[in-house]
Amino acid sequence: MMTRIEEIELKIKGLVEEKETLLKIEKKNKAELSFDTQFKKYQQTYTGKQVLESYKFEDDGFWKIRGEDPNCDMGGYHHMPELGIFNGTFREALMFAFNHPQFYAWGGGGDITKVEIIKPN
Repeated sequence: MMTRIEEIELKIKGLVEEKETLLKIEKKNKAELSFDTQFKKYQQTYTGKQVLESYKFEDDGFWKIRGEDPNCDMGGYHHMPELGIFNGTFREALMFAFNHPQFYAWGGGGDITKVEIIKPN
């Protein structure tokens, strides 16, 4: 026969497992946030408009991705953190950027520029 404490511990274990399952589902849903929704959001920002006018989705190459300046006011140090160089299509680079935790700081988003690789003759 189980003691009351053992019953409670068993219920807690079940609730913890259920919580972990729900957190995994929530994380997956967040990661799968519609590209179209994120694209429309980025399209409305100043930086997004500039970036999206410069490239087509099918453009292939290396893309330098920088996050948004986390300092939104006029004082202090300003920088856009480098998030990395991505190899693939522009659309794939956008998907990577949209899902990177540092791409958005205040809502405007960072930028993406194509990197030209120079090969010696």
